[in-house]
Amino acid sequence: MKIELTKEQYLAMDDDQRLNAFFGLMHINDKLNTEIKELRELHDLKTKIDYVPSSEQMQYLFTEAEILASGAKEQEERQKVEVKGHCRSVPKKTKELPPSTPIVVIDHTADAAKTYSDENGLEYVRIEDRVVDKLGFKPAEFYVERHLFARYALVSHEAEKEDKEKNIITRWDHKDTDCMMSSMGTVAHVIVSKYDDQLPLYRQEEMFRRISLDITRQTLSLWLMKSFKLLEPLAERLKKWIFLAPLINQDESPLQVLHFDGEPTASKTYFMFVQVGTHIVSPQLERRIILFNFLENRQKATLLAQTEGYDGFVCTDGLKNYNRLPNYKKIHINCWVHAVRSLKQIVKVHKKAKAKDLILIVNKLYKLENELRDSYAKGLLSKDEFNKERQQRAGLIFDELKTALEKARKNYSPSSTMGKAIKYFFTYWDTLVNYPKCFESSPDNNVAICAVLENVQEHKRHISEILKQPLCA
Repeated sequence: MKIELTKEQYLAMDDDQRLNAFFGLMHINDKLNTEIKELRELHDLKTKIDYVPSSEQMQYLFTEAEILASGAKEQEERQKVEVKGHCRSVPKKTKELPPSTPIVVIDHTADAAKTYSDENGLEYVRIEDRVVDKLGFKPAEFYVERHLFARYALVSHEAEKEDKEKNIITRWDHKDTDCMMSSMGTVAHVIVSKYDDQLPLYRQEEMFRRISLDITRQTLSLWLMKSFKLLEPLAERLKKWIFLAPLINQDESPLQVLHFDGEPTASKTYFMFVQVGTHIVSPQLERRIILFNFLENRQKATLLAQTEGYDGFVCTDGLKNYNRLPNYKKIHINCWVHAVRSLKQIVKVHKKAKAKDLILIVNKLYKLENELRDSYAKGLLSKDEFNKERQQRAGLIFDELKTALEKARKNYSPSSTMGKAIKYFFTYWDTLVNYPKCFESSPDNNVAICAVLENVQEHKRHISEILKQPLCA
């Protein structure tokens, strides 16, 4: 795949054309990165060095064929250890380091003589030195970056009489971040440590203090807020791409916030909101963008504003404020996991309850989904054939389920647990049966649910640890 684009052609494009060109280049970049990764793996195979305990002999260069063969025989070479009732494989103790790992030689033989006599008077002659490899670790090193920015002084007679500093300007690239005492590399380290390594800022403050850097968590927080301002255009661009996707999965979860606008807040007052835009281009290419946001409430106007201007499919849970999306071009899909949740709770208490029969009918939708997705991935079905067969076969399952629900509804009080579970299906029926209309959609909203819950759970864990410390703004 090749894209030829001149500067003149790029400047003549509108935003949508530039966005399409950008994602085309991303696809080419991903393909090239895959090829580079494969070539690097072959290079690593050719130059692999094993890290082994000191009691074992070192092995250095291998041929590619030997290494590939050793990987194939690895299962056979493992020892078998008897464990009660079964056998388990014990992997070899050899640990492999990347071939690019630097080697620092520490020589302990500078004063070694050619001969040596022990306490018993036995004499030894020096032979080939013993090599012992140890895994070393070097803590992070910090250095000073000295940035030079051009300054200009106003040229006029009046300027000389007044305060000269007021008539001097500096040409900044990004003034907010250029004036910070940290480089973008240091800020990136703080961001990765906080959001990927799950290290709250107060812990990072302690880590900096251990290496004689007095950086408070208030300062770290200020760095993050200034840097996030630079990411706002990226968030807007991601939002625009999500709105180009045929399907948006979205969900929200209560979020505990310590301070908002400088005031302490109550727990579970605010919400983490996630939107996932999915576009399946081919069986080998699926584009998915996940964007997190912060909501002050879950009022209907707030939730509907998140998809204002979008004309595709929107999959959500059964929150009532999502009902009746105002845009007629927008098709609302409800999640089947939420629909069967009450039925599963009943089955946990009563194994032979009627709810189990209803769950088994719903499970047919998932079996059908897995079957058709597998056929599409193998190239046995096109998109149109997939959509047509899924709508036809899912429609029969919908009819079977609705008949069973209507029959069961007669035997339960509307106020009973089973009656409420059945009522949920009829309340959201029109949106539950919409998912077969969208090729990208599945019966559930798990894509968004898993994304938001993973982040909220980590946030709650951090809050419980931070509450043990003095609160910071």
